[in-house]
Amino acid sequence: MFDRFVRLAQARRALRAGHYEEALRLVDDPLVAGQRRAEELRVEILAGFAARAKRRIDAGALSAARVDVEKVLARQPDDELALDLRTRLKDQVATGDDRRGSQIALLRDARRAIDAADLDAAAALCRSAAALGASPDLDRVTGLLSAARQRVADLLGEADVAARDGRLVDAADALARARTLDRGDAAVDTAVRRFVREHGAALARAVKGLGAGSGPTLARLHERLPELSGDPAIESLGRACAATRQERVLHALAADELETARVACRELGGDPEGDRLRELCALLERAHTALERGDPAVAAAAYAELAEATSAPTLAARARTVAELAAASDAGLERARAHAHEGRLADARDSLVQVLSLCDGHERARAELDALDRGVLDREKRLSDARALVRDGKLQEAGGLVVALAVPGQEGEEPRLLMREIRQRRETADAGVRQVAVRMHDRRSGGREGLEQCARKVAELQKVQADHVELLRMRDAIAAELRGLALCERIRGALDAGQFAEVEDGLVALAALRGELLGPDRLDARALELVDDALATAERAVSSGQVSRAERLERAIASWEALAPGLARRREAIRSAVESAASRARALVEQAASALSADELARAEELRDAALALASDDPAVMRAAADIARVRREDDRLAAAARHADAKDFGAAHRELGRLGPTPAPLRTRVFDLKRAIAKAQGLDGAFLLRIDEGGEFLVVRGESLTIGNLRDGSADLPLLANLAGRHARLRRSMSFHGGQQDTIVAEGGELFRDGKRVADLRLQGRVRFRLGPTVEMEYRMPSSRSLSANLSILGGFVVAGTDRVIWMKDRGRDGRILIGPGRDAHVVVAGLQQEIEVFADRDGRIRVAVPGSATMDGRPFTGDHPVAAGASIAVGDVSLVMVPWQRA
Repeated sequence: MFDRFVRLAQARRALRAGHYEEALRLVDDPLVAGQRRAEELRVEILAGFAARAKRRIDAGALSAARVDVEKVLARQPDDELALDLRTRLKDQVATGDDRRGSQIALLRDARRAIDAADLDAAAALCRSAAALGASPDLDRVTGLLSAARQRVADLLGEADVAARDGRLVDAADALARARTLDRGDAAVDTAVRRFVREHGAALARAVKGLGAGSGPTLARLHERLPELSGDPAIESLGRACAATRQERVLHALAADELETARVACRELGGDPEGDRLRELCALLERAHTALERGDPAVAAAAYAELAEATSAPTLAARARTVAELAAASDAGLERARAHAHEGRLADARDSLVQVLSLCDGHERARAELDALDRGVLDREKRLSDARALVRDGKLQEAGGLVVALAVPGQEGEEPRLLMREIRQRRETADAGVRQVAVRMHDRRSGGREGLEQCARKVAELQKVQADHVELLRMRDAIAAELRGLALCERIRGALDAGQFAEVEDGLVALAALRGELLGPDRLDARALELVDDALATAERAVSSGQVSRAERLERAIASWEALAPGLARRREAIRSAVESAASRARALVEQAASALSADELARAEELRDAALALASDDPAVMRAAADIARVRREDDRLAAAARHADAKDFGAAHRELGRLGPTPAPLRTRVFDLKRAIAKAQGLDGAFLLRIDEGGEFLVVRGESLTIGNLRDGSADLPLLANLAGRHARLRRSMSFHGGQQDTIVAEGGELFRDGKRVADLRLQGRVRFRLGPTVEMEYRMPSSRSLSANLSILGGFVVAGTDRVIWMKDRGRDGRILIGPGRDAHVVVAGLQQEIEVFADRDGRIRVAVPGSATMDGRPFTGDHPVAAGASIAVGDVSLVMVPWQRA
């Protein structure tokens, strides 16, 4: 009860502090989860989550708000505020995502426009993106646009400076680069037209002065600045450059210089003769490609066509030479094929090598040479693999590999020798299998030693042929029979040792092994002898009351009853005897349970003994016997506790009661009565535990002096399992005529601290916190001016008698009353209590309870004040309390 009160108080503090997650964890604790106050707190906590989610949405913290909303809806799916907040979250997230997506798309298009030299379009897209809000991406794209515009302006300036300095080609290049950056800029177009008008003739002279580089330079400028085509001087220079380029192409073709011809063709640009010259260049490229891949016939045709088109004698001679090479290659290829057909592989290979020496890229010759080499390698690999298989004894697979290679003639000589070795090995293995089969049927081989000799012979034969089918079957059968012999020995040992579970498993496994033997009856004689012994053991077990063991043996015999006619009859007799004994034993157990319920323990023990004589290992009988034995042990402890109580040795009586386990049903009434009798006999003269519904549990200590110390020492009034001295400190209560009562704590065997400073003693007034030793903190509090009794709270998880709350009661007199009520000035605060309860000691030292109205004690009503007996139950309205003596261990 006290632990539940602590959990709820901690949850309330966490809720007031706004720690909703901690508060929710505390009310979900199984200790308080089902209580009404816990449910009320849970509703308040979830309302706090919803309010915090609303504040977070207003502040723009959408992710954190979503977590709070989902926590509420997980426990209250119909909460209207949480559902409304979830809708708001979805709307805000969707709106923000749409605007962000649109801006990203606009900025992506703007970057593409910058890359395409359309800066005006890029600027328009940036303006549209800026209307959707600021972002780092917008800043980056705007910066790229500004840099591009600045670069265009810089290039126009460079062009002006170069033109003034007479560097007209540099000026034209700068204008061309500016147009590459912004093809729609009107300033660039104006600058280009002005440059052509003012410097066109001079630019033509400057380009012509470049010599061999004039053509490419003029073509490059024409491509980027088409306005140059309107200048007569530049047009004239262009025609002259074109004629020079055509001559260069024809000269390269005639010289069979493919790369030079390619470069010259690229310089033709839009020359009217350019298409025809490029076709001729393509013919030359076809000829070179055909030669590279080993097709001289195609190369000869291309050279012949090119020679006819250009009338170049060198190309005609080249065509004839290549045609002769093609004829020689074809003849060599035919010779190689003829040699291969005749089986002359070495001659075929020499012919193919000669073809490749004439034309190293000849694809067909290369392919046939590779195929020939692969065939030779494959033959060698198959022979090598077959030899390895023979060494491993895998004669079936080795024969399959080598049989196709054992052809007549010299090429098949080695495979034929290998086939002869394989046949000899097979014959040796067959003879060995016959010898082992004869020996297996010899009576001398029926034992373990004979079988092991056969197994060794089989292992030797497997080295000759590992894949012999009959040899493998014989190997497995011998191994199975050896396992069967080992099983028989193990079953015999288990029978002698009474290990019937192993007997059952062994007989079942032995029956399953029959199909793996050379003959299923090879182990039957041994097995039936074991079965007969098992039946005899089962019959003895029934007669001695070991029905479970007998039943286990009876099940084991079932797999062998088909082999002997009498087994089924004996097995049925054992099963009937087991069932009869078990049935009678269980009936006696039921009678014993009835006797135990009637508190006739001796009669229950007699019936138990009779049941054990019939079926001592039956599970139901064993459980009943254990229950009766446990009741007997607890009954003996109760008797011992009663003897201690009669002798007024209440500590020993409490220790005996503490040793009791879970109380058996027949003894519950006796345990309750004995505890009540001990409590009444002991009385409340010393310390006692005050237990109050909804208020918790308090240790009440009477007296004018109170010592605090270590539990192991055992001499302190308040023993704590902590790092303290035996009698660490003492609380003292004194009275004076002028000053009234004064409480003081004095250090005795240990250290006393107040606010981190060590002190020798400390006056206690109002509310005072102090520390004993390095770890134990306590708080003294005088809750009411109407009482001289004080509360002591032990902090840090330390407890006495299972509680950390102590009331130091002023003894004898109503001024030491313990106040129990709803107000803050009560020693024990119980919310909802309608009338205040007082507990005090009268002048004779007896504990009394007083109420302003009516109450009941052990069901009997009383008004005013009434003496309290230890263990009596006092009910005041809906609240009940009890006082139980406490004795220091």
